[in-house]
Amino acid sequence: MIIMDISVSKGDLVISKSCRDKGKYFLVIAVKNGTAQIIDGKTRKVTKPKTKNIKHLNKVSSAKLNDLAERIQNGETVGNKTIHQAIKAEKQKIQED
Repeated sequence: MIIMDISVSKGDLVISKSCRDKGKYFLVIAVKNGTAQIIDGKTRKVTKPKTKNIKHLNKVSSAKLNDLAERIQNGETVGNKTIHQAIKAEKQKIQED
């Protein structure tokens, strides 16, 4: 039996494994009770994050975007464009490797 570590934390870059958003990249801004609140700055904005079961997410990178997630959690204003650009930049770095 293979047991996968599905630990996702605030600031992680993740890819959705299921539903309509399958294959899309998101930033985790909060984790609670087996679910994560995710945003991408384009379809899922800061004002309305999506709550998704952690089992339906694949972690891509860890704590690369933690600064943005911290600022959002502290109530600071972070533009959706800033979030979208940060996710896009991380995605490009990952694809180059």
